[in-house]
Order: sequence, then structure tokens, then C-alpha cells
Amino acid sequence: MRLLPLPKRHAISLRRLVVFGGTLAAILSGCTRSDSQTSATDIGNTRAAVEAVAVSPETATTAPVAVQSSPFGGKLAEEVALFDPKVDGWRSEALYEVAQRQLNELAHHLEQGADGITSAATSSWFHVDFSAPLLGPEPSELVTSYQDSLFVVQSAPDEWQPVAQTDPALSLVSFLQPLAGAGKVRIKFKTYRVSLAPDGTAATTRALVSTLGHFSDPARTVEQHAIWDISWHLTATSDAPPQISSIVPESYQVSRTNAETDRLFTDCTDAAFKGSELYQKALLPGLDDWAARLHNQIGMESEGYQGMAMGDANGDDLDDLYLCQPGGLPNLLFLRNADGTLREAPADNGTDWLERTRSALFVDLDNDSDQDLLVVCNTQVLLLENDGSGKFTKRGMLQLPGSPFSCTAADYDTDGDLDLFICDYGDLWGGFGDLNERFPIPYHDANNGGPNALFRNDGAWQFSNVTQESGLDQNNRRWSLSAAWEDFDNDGDLDLYVANDFGRNNLFRNDGGKFTDIAEAAGVEDISPGMSVTWGDANRDGWPDLYVSNMFSGAGNRITFQDQFMPGTDTATKGHYQRFARGNALFLNNGDGTFLDSSEASGVSVGRWAWASRFGDFNNDGLEDIVVANGFFTQEDSDDL
Repeated sequence: MRLLPLPKRHAISLRRLVVFGGTLAAILSGCTRSDSQTSATDIGNTRAAVEAVAVSPETATTAPVAVQSSPFGGKLAEEVALFDPKVDGWRSEALYEVAQRQLNELAHHLEQGADGITSAATSSWFHVDFSAPLLGPEPSELVTSYQDSLFVVQSAPDEWQPVAQTDPALSLVSFLQPLAGAGKVRIKFKTYRVSLAPDGTAATTRALVSTLGHFSDPARTVEQHAIWDISWHLTATSDAPPQISSIVPESYQVSRTNAETDRLFTDCTDAAFKGSELYQKALLPGLDDWAARLHNQIGMESEGYQGMAMGDANGDDLDDLYLCQPGGLPNLLFLRNADGTLREAPADNGTDWLERTRSALFVDLDNDSDQDLLVVCNTQVLLLENDGSGKFTKRGMLQLPGSPFSCTAADYDTDGDLDLFICDYGDLWGGFGDLNERFPIPYHDANNGGPNALFRNDGAWQFSNVTQESGLDQNNRRWSLSAAWEDFDNDGDLDLYVANDFGRNNLFRNDGGKFTDIAEAAGVEDISPGMSVTWGDANRDGWPDLYVSNMFSGAGNRITFQDQFMPGTDTATKGHYQRFARGNALFLNNGDGTFLDSSEASGVSVGRWAWASRFGDFNNDGLEDIVVANGFFTQEDSDDL
């Protein structure tokens, strides 16, 4: 196993963690709290809890912090206390917590099936004066927006007028009708808007509603996606939670798989790794298991930021799999068999690096017709030559000042060989520098990350850093996570889009090997937490379109639209923060060097906490689809630090 010399590190002080946590709390108060953290005491006395916190922005910023009851002291106690919305003056977040708990309990009840939905059984969630329409159209009213041999997607028509209803049980039963007979049902409410009445007696929230039902015979699934505006009656009694007084459905969509055809995708992980002892012992236990056994000073981390690469390593015309690992665990190369299963590559293949590895790339760097390998490690990018049989030898190492995160290859100068662009995220993980250099500042428009680098391929495994002379040093400190090449203007050379965390993205137009950042002029700066980028012709007009993965934040959407958020800040800056939480973006190429933001009109912005994305025709119908990888930690929150 191979280990590079580790860079000198400095421990992150507790003070820095506290200051960073306080900064985030001030920006998106309450966004790190779990829905499950609200106690029964918090649910009761709802109106009193909401009224107890500061009413105006002026008093909210000076709300007293109750440090006496905290097990911590001093500044740390103040910072921890600010995670409680009743302490820092956020009436809307105090309401959100108790209302979301009600919705979570309602969802759990609905998952048990329609038989348990009666007026009596639902009385704890609904006010006696409840009014709502049927929450989904009748089957005859649905409009089919897409249908093929695998799926049918139907929506409420634009002119849909829901039938009024006063019994919440009837409204809920009608909504669950498509799930009738499903043996496994999941229902989720995600609240992303909150509005409070000035007198504190009522509130309105907006929620994404998602349902999923699995049917075993025949094997099929049904999904529903809706948006509900929910009005709440806030009670002043000590033991009663808020109750739903009305629901207004803003949108509705149902998707079904065809029972007569196979699924589009099937999980074949176990079958592919059948017989692999390495898979059983090294991969199945998971990162948490390894983190408990390995020292964090060797770079072990459980965030799961490791990538993978696919390519033909041994020249048999079958794509093989290279898995990147955290520090302390060796990277793994699996070779593909003709039957689709995977076998472990020979131990001397030269790819089992122990460094923390963010990403990798199979690509022919020396024009000898086999796939070489790039491995993105701590502060280095390793260049590994393939001998054609799947055995690799290190031929070079590209050094970057911060933490390289990803790499992409293209012939930017049209000289016949592949050049390399490396995204350098910044020094957040490296432990160097002072606080102003270690963390993104300002949060929504940071320009203090690590500098990305373009390396020109000069042949014979020699690469020159041409970032400055090519023009790619413009706006080049933006906490970059990924990049993608495409000739977006159809002029014969490859342009470059860079997705940046904490702010603006870059679109570098290539003019004969010289680059200019035109993102602002082209309308694709997309101020947001950029995670990934993919190009594809979404509307089949012959021009490459752009899809960028960001994060859809329920907390960010709730908080940034409140008057209390950043009082005194200009409308444009607030708009940037609101855009920051909106989600993914689809930009349609106008063909004149500019793009149209079609994200919300196309229905592709809510990709949840999105990481990677990819255009691809997954059902072979000639249309470019989009797949989005999303999510974060799945462990239960134990309420500790």
C-alpha cells in the first residue's frame, strides 16, 4: 500500500469552531436542528412559546441568552444557546419546530393506511373549524404530461378547482387513494415557508409533500408530489399543540411505473461483487465502522466525500471500477468480468494509495491508446501510467496549494493531447492559515478559496501550469468543487464551466486557448452552493444547455424570506441569500452567448441536498434526462456534540 508524505497540519481550535458555528447560526438560524429534537414540552403551549420570543428585528438581535442552564460556559454557552429559536428571537422558527412535529406525526399515521383515517383519529392534528378541498384531482381530471413503456406522469390541470371539503379524514383518504394496496408506504412533509400573524394566533406554512408506495404484486411503485399551503390555529393552552385549520393544494403530480414492464434500474451491487472478500470486509462495514478504528490524524473522515472512476484499466473493452477512499484506507481497483461481476485487481496494480482521495479519472494522457489514471489526493494529483494490462506506475505529481477536489481533462488548445483542469476547493480541510483564509467569506459570495489550476500537456508526462497565461486566474478563488468542458458557443473549441460552493460560478469562454469569464454577462453565475455541473441539449435545439447541482434548503427558504433576516440589508443582497437556498438550476442556451434560467419553469430546482448530476438518455427515447445524487448523513441525531 502506498502513502505519500502528509502535509504539516494544525489542529482546529475550539474557538474557531465556535466562531464558525456562530456565523452559520446568524446566517441560517436553526438550519442544523433535526425535526426530532423538539420535545413534548415544546409542542405544548404553542402560542405562548411563539409570543415569548422577540417580536421585532430590533429586539431579536438583543434577546437574552440563558447560559445558566447550559452545561457549557462563556462564549460557547452563548453560541449553543442560539440554536434555540426561542432564545435568539426567531418566532417563525419556534413555530416551525412545533408545526413540523405535528406534520411528522401525521405522516407516520397516514403511512399505516387509509383504514385508520377517521375524523376521531385525526382530531389531534386538525382544528374543529377545518376546511380544505380534496387534496388530489379525480383520476378523470388528471392530465398526462409524460408516458412511455415504463412510466406515466400525470398532473393536475391548470384550471383544476378542488372540491371543497370540511372533513379532514375525507380529504386525506382522497389523497392516499393512489397508494391503496401498497405494502410499503413512505410519506414526508418538508416545510420551507413560514408566515406568522401579527397577533400570534395563526400561522401559515408551505410544505413539499412526497409519498411513495411499493407494490409487490405486480412489482410497481407510485409517487405523489404536491405543495400545500397549511394554515395553523395556535392554542394558548399548556398541553395542546397547534392544529391545522386549512389546507390549500398549490400543485399536484403523480407518477406510476408500468406493471407490465421491468424497472428502469435494478440494484445489482451484491450481484456485481459476488464472491469478493474485499467487498465484504472493507466496503460493507461502512465509514463509521472504520472511523471508530482508525486515528483521524491519518486523514480518516466519515463525511463520504470520496468519488470513483470508471474506465477500461486492463484493455479488455470492459469498464472497470476504481473506488476512492478516506485517508488510512487503500483505494480499490475492481476489474469487470464478462458476466458483469467484479473481481479484485492484482495486489501489485499500483493504485492502492492510502492518502485521502477525493476523486479520480481514467484518461489517456500519453496517447498510447490505454487508460491512464489521475488520483486527486490531499494536496497532490498523482499521474499514473497504465502499461496496458492494468498495472500502473507513478509518472508525475501535480502540486496545489489547497485541497484539490476534482479534475477534468480536455484538449483546450487543440494540439492533440489532453490537458488537465484541477478544482482546488480551498484550505477548509488542510489546517493552514488564519480563520479568514480557512473559511468562506462572505458566506454567499466567497472569493478566498484555493486557486484552481490548468495544466498544459507538453508530452512525455510533462505538464506546465498555464493558469495565468491562459486567463483562468480570473475569479479563481471561489471554493470550486467541479468543472465540465463543452463548446457552448459552437465555435470549435472547448469552453469551461466551474461550479463553486458559497457563491458565484464561472463560465470561461475559450477563444483560441485564451479564456474570459463571461458568467455574469451570460446569466449563469448562479449564486448558490454549487456542487456539480453537466452539459446536455435539454430542449433539442442544437445548443448545449447547462444543469448545476446546488442545495435546496428548507431552513434557508424559511429564514431568508423573513423581515427579521439581516435587517437593514439591501434587497439585492437578500435576494442572493434567497437564491442560495433555492436549489438546482437549469440554464437553456439562447444561442447568442446568453442563457435563460428555466429552473422553476422546468420543475428541476428541488433536487434536495444535491451533489452530483448528469444529463443522459436513460430510457432511450431520444431525450436528455437528468439524474441527481443527493442526501447527507443518515444516522439518528443523538442531540450531543
